[in-house]
Amino acid sequence: MSRNEQPLKILGKFTNEQINKWVLEKLELEPYIYGSDIGNPAIMKAYLKEKYNIEVPLEAFSAMTSASRIKNDILVSRVDLDYREVYSIRREEENKYRTEPFPYFNKDKK
Repeated sequence: MSRNEQPLKILGKFTNEQINKWVLEKLELEPYIYGSDIGNPAIMKAYLKEKYNIEVPLEAFSAMTSASRIKNDILVSRVDLDYREVYSIRREEENKYRTEPFPYFNKDKK
């Protein structure tokens, strides 16, 4: 993808409210799984399986999360590679790890 290309945005099957409800139902149904140490990869695996019929090994989520965190760390130190808009580092505060939240997190703040 070139510098000026925008990735295609895929519309999700759920709204945020529906995802919140789904996650809460999962937690209430099986808190010993989804509320445990493996809760994050377990909820991601369940979501992909139920909503998209994709089966991914639980261990893969740990590797994906590590790769994503490493990428974000590199982008903090290599701003020339950072093309994020929503979660980009504020350039005037380069040495801080502050990010811009998604707009729906600030619904009440105007």
